[in-house]
Amino acid sequence: MKSSEVLVGGGWDPKVYEWLLRLTGEKVRWKRVAVFDFDGTLIQGDIGETVFAAMALSGMLRVDLPEFRGLLSRSVSIPKKKWGIRRSKLTTLPEFTAGREEVCHPVLGSLWSEYQRLMRELGSEAAYRWKTQTLVGLRPERVEMISRIVWDRELSCLSTTCQLVQGDSSFDLRVGIKIYQEVRNLIQFLHHLNWEVWIVSASNQYTIRALSHHFGIPPERAIGIGLEKNGWRRLSSQLSLPVSAGNGKVDVLKQYGLSPDLVVGDSMGDHAMLMYSTYRGARIVVIGERIPLHHRHSNWFIQPEHTLNLVSA
Repeated sequence: MKSSEVLVGGGWDPKVYEWLLRLTGEKVRWKRVAVFDFDGTLIQGDIGETVFAAMALSGMLRVDLPEFRGLLSRSVSIPKKKWGIRRSKLTTLPEFTAGREEVCHPVLGSLWSEYQRLMRELGSEAAYRWKTQTLVGLRPERVEMISRIVWDRELSCLSTTCQLVQGDSSFDLRVGIKIYQEVRNLIQFLHHLNWEVWIVSASNQYTIRALSHHFGIPPERAIGIGLEKNGWRRLSSQLSLPVSAGNGKVDVLKQYGLSPDLVVGDSMGDHAMLMYSTYRGARIVVIGERIPLHHRHSNWFIQPEHTLNLVSA
C-alpha cells in the first residue's frame, strides 16, 4: 500500500490522529476542502524569510530603484556602492553563515533591521506585506527560480540559528528548513481521498507557487501575497488584493469561494482564518503553541510541534 493511501500515525498526538481518521472517514455529498498555512505549518521555518535573506545577501533586490528606497524608513541607509546588482551568483544563508555564530552584512543587516522594526511597531501583517514589496523591479519567474534554489539548499543543511549583527543590535537568523513529514502525509492522504487542498500563506506568492508541487498542490491553489505588475511585466510595489496576511486570509477564502472542512495553521497570523472557518463549521488543527491559550477556540486540536518528524525530502 502506498504511503499516500493511508494516514500514518507517526508523530501525531493520538487524540489528533484519531480525530483526523474520523474526519477523513466521514461520508459526505460535497467536495471536501482543506486549507493549510505554509510557514510553521507545512515546514519548520519561514521560506519567505530565507528567500528574502538570500536575495539581500546576493545583491538581487533592486535597492537601486527609487520605488524600493521609498519602502524604507529614514533610519535605513544602504550605501550607494552596495546598489550594484549581481545577477549570476546566489548566496543563501547556509553558505553565508557556514557554521559561524555571528555574521555581518550591510544590506541584509539594514533590511532585516527594518523588517524587525515593522514586526515590533506595526505587527506581522505589515512586516510580511513590506517583505513582499521589496521584490519590486523583479520578474515573477526570477523570484520563482531563486526560491527553488533556496529551498533545495536550505533543506540540505542542518537546522541552526546564527546572530546577525547590525550596529548595536543583533537578530536571530534561522538557517535550514525542514518538512513536517506527518503534515505532508496528511495532504497526500487527502489527495488520495479526492479532497481539494489549498495553501494560504503570508509569504510571497511567487515563492509559494514555485514550491507547492512538493506537497502535490497545483500553483493555482497556492495563494500568497502578490504584487501588481508594471508595463514591463516586472513587479511593482503595489500589493495585489486581497493580501493573504492576517484578516486578509479570510478575504482570500471569500474571494475563492472556499468553505473548508479542515484548516491547519500555527500562529496568530492564521487566527482570523481559523476563527472564521470554525464558525462556518470547519475542523481546526493548530501546529505548536504559538497561539496563546486565551486566543484558542475550545474545539481546536493542538498538535505538539516537537513530536512531528522533520525530513529534508
